[in-house]
Amino acid sequence: DRAYACGATDFLAKADDSRQNPWSLLIGRLRNLLRAYRLQQELESSLLTLQKSRSRMTQVLTHARMGGFEWKAHLDALTLSVEAESALGLTLARRDVSAEDGGHECVLPLRQLRRLLDEDSYRRLRELLRRLEREELAGHDMELTLLRPPNALSRHGGGGKVIVHVEAEAIYDTRAGGQGRVIGYEGFLQDVTERSEDREAIERAANYDDQTGRPNRRHLRARVTTAIKVAERQQNQFALLLIDLDRFKVVNDTLGHSAGDELLNAVAQRLCDCVGPDDRLVRSLEDLPLAAPDALRTVARQGGDEFVALLPACTQAEAEAMASAIIDAVNTEPVVLQGQECFITASVGIAMYPAHGVTESELLRHADVAMYSAKDMGRNVHRVFESTSARSSVTTLGLIAGLRRARERNELVLHYQPKVDLSTGRLIGAEALMRWRRNGALVPPMEFIPLAEETGEIIEMTRWAIRQAARQARAWRDQLAMRIPVSVNVPAQAFERLDLCHEINEATREAGVEPSLIVLEITENSVM
Repeated sequence: DRAYACGATDFLAKADDSRQNPWSLLIGRLRNLLRAYRLQQELESSLLTLQKSRSRMTQVLTHARMGGFEWKAHLDALTLSVEAESALGLTLARRDVSAEDGGHECVLPLRQLRRLLDEDSYRRLRELLRRLEREELAGHDMELTLLRPPNALSRHGGGGKVIVHVEAEAIYDTRAGGQGRVIGYEGFLQDVTERSEDREAIERAANYDDQTGRPNRRHLRARVTTAIKVAERQQNQFALLLIDLDRFKVVNDTLGHSAGDELLNAVAQRLCDCVGPDDRLVRSLEDLPLAAPDALRTVARQGGDEFVALLPACTQAEAEAMASAIIDAVNTEPVVLQGQECFITASVGIAMYPAHGVTESELLRHADVAMYSAKDMGRNVHRVFESTSARSSVTTLGLIAGLRRARERNELVLHYQPKVDLSTGRLIGAEALMRWRRNGALVPPMEFIPLAEETGEIIEMTRWAIRQAARQARAWRDQLAMRIPVSVNVPAQAFERLDLCHEINEATREAGVEPSLIVLEITENSVM
């Protein structure tokens, strides 16, 4: 009994041993049989659990499009699991292997794999295998283009692009005399095509304009920043061209926004045909092909009706030639919108690195200043940035900011120019001339009146001038006993946005003078 308890399975009995108890032998054998049966039941249960686990694992791997592979150098072939075949989108002739090795596998010689892939894909695969000879591969995404071979079916419709994520490590020769040589690789691969396509879709939405398909402002800034690094490294210069469509708002207001969108698409295509951009996503130097700075060349949509052309490794003379070509490309042929021919022109501002700025924001700002200088010259021309233009722009910004506070600070004044009848020498009226006394000095009207019209401040300034002129007419009547009509210059916008009859009635009523003492004068520009 103690021997059985310690693990003995049977006793060999001597036939002539009269002292042996046959019943104890029988009991021991029965115990052993029962124990063996229980072990067998436990083993079968474990095997069933293992099979279920393996089935679930197979389902998980199949669903994840992931499978194992092995490459032996002496075979020059890939051994693929069923799941790996599925990940590659192939159904190949399989061979059965022992259950110890995991069920079904297929051996795919590289010469056969070469017939399944296009040349670029096969080259990338061989480069990957050479890389594995030097290092373990922690993770690598590889794009493969499958062809339709005679002995293979593809879930990609007989061919197509598949992106495979590969993890692998080397297999070393552990035999005596093997000296730890690398004899192959093993790992797993996973089909990440859909995940990669989703990532690309997100990146495209973040970096490209929905309307025109051109790089957007975010992508442009990344390209310009990278172009600066390339120019620093190669000691050369590049150009930024800011292109603004002239009177684009007229098209939007007249034909509608859908026609405006058509026009933007047509202009974007003409700019691309002229510049010849590279549209790949460039976020840093690592995304650039070696020795190919021209990969940064692009036409981006800055926003609204503004486009920006980035010209790497470009001189100022070449940039001006390109600007002229762009202007010609935009306005030479009409764009047909809703059955109507529409001619459009463009104004182009040019900023050069490093002459006009060494940062992305400086270059874009100075190109914008040059573009507005081109508009001031009459539009449909290009201008290169000049520091005097920048100073003028800074001055203009200061004037615009000051205009908004001028009425609050009582800086606006009216000067009165007398009107005299030359035949009698009598005073017959006066013209109110608006002046702005800023920081103790008068700002010339040609500097602030156009800005007031552009920003809309002219409306409130006109309302103030009418009331001030009415008060002055009352003062002259009381002090000089003269009824002197006062002329006030009224811009065209005032006729559209002011009820002039109401304004004059209110102003003269408050001042206590008759409305006939207020005369409205319209400038030649407003009339035209």
